[in-house]
Amino acid sequence: MRRRPAIIVLLFCLLLGFGGSAAAQYTTIQVKTAFLFNFAKFTSWPTQHSPQQTGELIVGIMGRDPFGPALQPFRDYRIHGRPVRIRDVSTLAEARGCHILFIADSESPRLRQILQQLPQSGLLTVSDIPGFAARGGMIELLKIDQRIRFIINLDASRKAGLTLSAHLLKLARNVISARGQEP
Repeated sequence: MRRRPAIIVLLFCLLLGFGGSAAAQYTTIQVKTAFLFNFAKFTSWPTQHSPQQTGELIVGIMGRDPFGPALQPFRDYRIHGRPVRIRDVSTLAEARGCHILFIADSESPRLRQILQQLPQSGLLTVSDIPGFAARGGMIELLKIDQRIRFIINLDASRKAGLTLSAHLLKLARNVISARGQEP
């Protein structure tokens, strides 16, 4: 709980769209980390894959970990009453045990293979690899005008049985869907 107030301030600033001094004191990596864990608060998993079933929310980092010490405040974090567990993931088999999988840019050369072979249900994929959402990933983090934004591939999340809250969809820079651009 030592750093929780700072994290909560950052999350509110990000969600409410304040860019100025409150968000400026954080590094890009800290902001991306906060987004990663905030996505969990606005995602509902299918019953058989939910954190309620496993008793914990498992976040996997595949590839070269870009977060480093920025993950530390989240090691004792709880989301929806469930403890968060952070794991380094090197294989697709390990990824199957996660609720959220961040795919690092070091995995860019094999992104297509990774996305094709990941489980089709219950796994929220997030990355900052350019074009991630257009290539079948669910949430792509990108930097625009010195601020971190995100794009959601709604079709990919629906295919995985995930429900993203309307609030999260409204905050997205862009929502990709076969039905056309959404909110």
